[in-house]
Amino acid sequence: MAGLFIWGSDVEKGITANPQAIEHEPAMLALEQKYIAEFKDEIRTRLQRIDSKLECLIERGRIVARRISYREEFAEKTEKLCKLGLTDKELGEFFEVTEQTINNWKNKHSEFFESIKRGKIWQILT
Repeated sequence: MAGLFIWGSDVEKGITANPQAIEHEPAMLALEQKYIAEFKDEIRTRLQRIDSKLECLIERGRIVARRISYREEFAEKTEKLCKLGLTDKELGEFFEVTEQTINNWKNKHSEFFESIKRGKIWQILT
């Protein structure tokens, strides 16, 4: 067995070079890649099972998405939040809705849209 020493960062590291281990390295890498591929396939299969179970529960009505309806007081809160610099996505997180819901509210409720504009303009000017 031959010894190989590498110097770096003021630390001496001893590495033993084994010719037989070096010969088997490509085979080990191929085996590792095979195990990784099998692991990924197993994870994919498990996720598909979870998705199908969730779909069944939703169809049976056991999981119901919580709907948040727009309320007039949201406009006032939204203006204050926009003055603090919140984005539409962050507004959605605050109201526990998606960004798409925020966009829908902007289209359906002019006072909500105007409050966002006022808040964002105030944020820019100050």
